[in-house]
Formats: sequence, structure tokens, C-alpha cells
Amino acid sequence: MGICSIKQMTTRKLLVLSTIHQISVLLLSDALTVSETSPDAPNSDDTTSINHPRNLATEALYINQNFRRMVLKRNEEPFKYDNPRLPFDEGDTDADSCVAYKYRSWYLGRQADGTEVRLICRTEHDGVTTGPNGETQMLTIKAFNEWDSRMASGVDWRSKLDTQKGAVLATELQNNSCKLAKWTLQALLAGSDQIKFGYVSRLSIRNSASHVILGTQQYKPTEFATNITLNLDNAWGILRCIIDHCMKQPPGKYLLLKDPNKVRILSFQLSWIEMGRE
Repeated sequence: MGICSIKQMTTRKLLVLSTIHQISVLLLSDALTVSETSPDAPNSDDTTSINHPRNLATEALYINQNFRRMVLKRNEEPFKYDNPRLPFDEGDTDADSCVAYKYRSWYLGRQADGTEVRLICRTEHDGVTTGPNGETQMLTIKAFNEWDSRMASGVDWRSKLDTQKGAVLATELQNNSCKLAKWTLQALLAGSDQIKFGYVSRLSIRNSASHVILGTQQYKPTEFATNITLNLDNAWGILRCIIDHCMKQPPGKYLLLKDPNKVRILSFQLSWIEMGRE
């Protein structure tokens, strides 16, 4: 599947994102958490509030989709893999042609009974750029979003981003550590050469539909993982423990639940009644 090349942006260039259009259904697996690990996580009881956790997740999802499209050059021939076939329905004309999917396999050892454990993962590249030596580099593109700096232990990006970008990133790491770790692992699994972050803020804290890009930042995924103390070997070990636990369970449907602020994962077996209510 073809992907487009990336264009460079300066930290001072302001670009207004298009108005976000709501859709009727949002899969929870597609939603992006916002300030989930903040000491003052958003907890509005008003489901119609733009700062309700679910509405913030929807906003973050569309910000990331729009940001990725905005930083891609549209006037150049897209980069194509050797096998550009769509991995989805060939008749789906609405498929996002600016994401490349790459299927990768990892060997995770053997179980106690000698059965091999292999992971097949569909990874994504959001764009390509040209490296310092003219080589093609794969990119993972993500966006942080500022919704209200007065809440969730935030800092004002407009006054801090140019002079104290490290402080802004440190605050994002505190408030969104789970999401940052997930993005970094996605880039590492895909084999991306760079991960590009955008800093996107609301034009007005009372309007969740219009946004401005305040700046960008770029890292090598391995270096960024070190910066946020993400241990890849430990991540593989956690995955293997989850797999071993699941393989010991009887056939059925299960729910894995991770508390964002606790070092534990809970598993629940769903009854047939609960499954029928989905």
C-alpha cells in the first residue's frame, strides 16, 4: 500500500486544522486516551461536555488523523512497497491510502509442552522522508493535544513550547505515560526510523473542533524509548506472560483490563450473558 512523503515544519509555524466531523460510532480500540495517567485525570460527569473523557478521546483520535494528513506532501508520487496490495476489502474506496501496513513475525520461544509461540503483527508506517545521506526513512507520526492547560496538571504550550519544550514533553510523559509507551512500541515494532510528534492545541479551550499546530519534534524510536525509560526486553516479557496466562485458560471470551496507574493487569472471563449484550 502506498504512502506519501513527509514535509518539514518549523516549531513557529501555525497551521489550523480543519473542523472535526463527528461519526456515529467510535470503536474503543481506536480511541486515544487523554491525560489518563495525570494526577488530576479528567472525570467530568457530564457526558455532553467537551472535556468528558470519551469526548476527549474522540477529539484526540481526529487530531491524530488530521495531523498525519496535513504533514504529508500531496503533490509528489507516493512511495510504494514491493507489494502495494490493500490488506482490506478491495472494493473499499474510502481506505486511507496514506498509511502503509507491514506484517511482521517474531518468535517468542516455546511453551512448557514444546509448542512454539509466534507473534504476527500488522504494523504501520505513516510516511517517509529523506535522511541526511539521501536514504529513505520510515516515519511514525503522532500528535499530542492540549485541551485545557489549567486542568490535568498541564502547562501552557503557547508560552512554554518554544523555550521549554523539554518541560512540555515531561508533562505529557506524566499525564500520558501509557499512550506514549504504546506509540513508541508501535514505532519500534514497525521498524520506523523516526517518530515525529506534533503539538496541537485548541484555538479556544471552549471549542474542541478547531485546532492549531504549535510545533513538531522528531526522535529515533530507540532513543526516545531510552528517554522515557521504556525497556523493550521487559515489554516482550510482559507480553509472553500474558500469552502464557491466556493459553492456560479454557476456551471462551476474556477481557484484559489494565489500570493506568497500577503495575498490574486483570483478566475476566465473560459469561455468555455478557457476551450477548455486546
